[in-house]
Amino acid sequence: MPTPINERPRISMESRSPTHIMKIEPDLPTIAKRYFIGIDVGTSSARACIVDEAGELISEKSAPIKTWHSRRDNVDYYEQSTENIWQACCANVRSVVSAARVNTKDIKGIGIDATCSMAVTNRGKTIDLSRNNYEEMEDGWGKGEKNVILWMDHRAHMEAADINEGIRLGWSETLKEVLKDVGGKVNPEMAMPKILWLKRNMPREIWEGCEFFDLADYLTYRMTCNTARGRSNVACFPGVDQSWKVDSLIEDDAPGTFRTDFLTAIGLEDLAKSTGPYCSSHPYISSPRLGNEFLMAGEPVARKGLAEEAAVQLGLQKETPVGSGVIDCYAGWLGTAGATHPDSPPVSEGRNRTFSRLAVVAGTSSCHILLHDKKERIPGLWGPWAECFIPGTYMSEAGQSATGSLIEYVVKSHKAYPKALEAAAKNEMDVYQWLNKRLAQMAKEQRRASMAEMALHLHVLPDFHGNRTPRGDPRMRGSIVGLNLSSDDVDALALMYYATIEAIGLQTREIIDTFERKQEGTGKPLDTPRFNIREIVMSGGQSKNKLLVQVMANTTGLPVVLPKYVNSTVVIGAAILGARAAEAKLGFGGRVLSKILEDMSKAGERVSPTADVKEKRILEAKYKVLLKMSDDQAQYREIMDSSTEIAERI
Repeated sequence: MPTPINERPRISMESRSPTHIMKIEPDLPTIAKRYFIGIDVGTSSARACIVDEAGELISEKSAPIKTWHSRRDNVDYYEQSTENIWQACCANVRSVVSAARVNTKDIKGIGIDATCSMAVTNRGKTIDLSRNNYEEMEDGWGKGEKNVILWMDHRAHMEAADINEGIRLGWSETLKEVLKDVGGKVNPEMAMPKILWLKRNMPREIWEGCEFFDLADYLTYRMTCNTARGRSNVACFPGVDQSWKVDSLIEDDAPGTFRTDFLTAIGLEDLAKSTGPYCSSHPYISSPRLGNEFLMAGEPVARKGLAEEAAVQLGLQKETPVGSGVIDCYAGWLGTAGATHPDSPPVSEGRNRTFSRLAVVAGTSSCHILLHDKKERIPGLWGPWAECFIPGTYMSEAGQSATGSLIEYVVKSHKAYPKALEAAAKNEMDVYQWLNKRLAQMAKEQRRASMAEMALHLHVLPDFHGNRTPRGDPRMRGSIVGLNLSSDDVDALALMYYATIEAIGLQTREIIDTFERKQEGTGKPLDTPRFNIREIVMSGGQSKNKLLVQVMANTTGLPVVLPKYVNSTVVIGAAILGARAAEAKLGFGGRVLSKILEDMSKAGERVSPTADVKEKRILEAKYKVLLKMSDDQAQYREIMDSSTEIAERI
């Protein structure tokens, strides 16, 4: 039975170990009687939570998931296992239900998000996806559990280059038209180049039995035995016809198909054929290998919701509504889009508040998401995706391939890192907290008005893992200007750390400028901003770093609104999908998604940009340097490529 209302516990955000269950403390009475489960699958861990109708966090659990990394032919391969991920999800859900002491009959919906990774099954079974794995097998080709190509895997760099070369050579007007939805070119992190890599490298008999899912869609399939895909997930499957027609939130036959002319143009015409993914509770569902039903985020997947086998594994009631899943960055958008701070600017009557807010979901990488009402393609950015969340709206997206991982790399690879780590331990801090403190001390000691002034001639181009947007160039690489011989000095490490987060913020400004001022076909500035972005709403692991958040505000010139539950925004966003599925399926509240966002997205602190005139001038100049560093690198590569008989595409 659930805990009596006046004894309902509250969650403390103090504990954050990889396998933690949060501490429970007494709280004020709550009137909520319905609960929703969110499941979030990140790059290195999976989480689950329970929230109430007001978006208050009741319990949360996380656990690590496995990643296999190898480097072959100068390319990084990253793989995971759907079975390993599923078992972690099941254990987490059982744990949060137990910790919250909530009756499973009161859990009215489940939502899920996952990284933009590609899961592959072969006639319903897992299958290893690395060429080397095939070569090492004795019992047959393709057997094994590593059936997820992680988002950051770049094995398909040649396939991406071939598709982009086809655009340049005019292979197909369809190809050129379709890829306008992803900024005009593909990159190796997208699904289509990865699928093409598999076709080129797999034995034909293995390839012909494969089905392809975005990871979130695979997990809703695992829950419901229904192969419906989420519309927002097609961002990495360009070529889907977006002629959606939503007659009912619980229809199982919403249209949506992949364009065969596009598939033919890139050499994947055989994907139009049907096959039957396997599920023991519902043995064979006829479905094209890429999906033929596409749902708005949170729409109920399958008429009966949670299948019996999955319900037993998760410890929940069968037929619990399951919301269509999303990529993790979109869950971050859901968890912050409706969060209104008292100081947030007013919006004109009848205008959706989320239209003026850019969501930055900053973890290992960063995604930038904007909901709007303009059916307009923006060169260099992805989208617009029609009616992925709210009818009559569009979603556009940008991103940086390495941000949190870049900060970690820069700090840990520095010769002074052991000294910084030791100093942090003595002060009972983590190394980033200590670096933040040391930078403040350095500015005071040097009588500098800002940290930007200390790093005046230190410049970082943060494209260490390529440029996702707005340049769309996986061949871009990081660079640093302004180094000296102070390699083992902790203050040098602190400045390098600051310059890195500053560069990430400056590149975010470049993305915002692309959203606002570039006009398709001309590149000329607009007299007025296209979307009038007035705030950033930030979530993900980086939002816990106070200095990084302040630098983000300073470099972009926009206030940054943080969520109430900084550590849990993404998984709460997943729970919001469960709330939408419950509202649509059970009809107990009649709330549409925009209302659910207002009720369940909670705002925390609002960080304003610097008002210091000198600092703003420095950051304006450093922004010009960052743009020139990007342009110059492209010119360097052109010089080197032209000096060789065959330009290397790596």
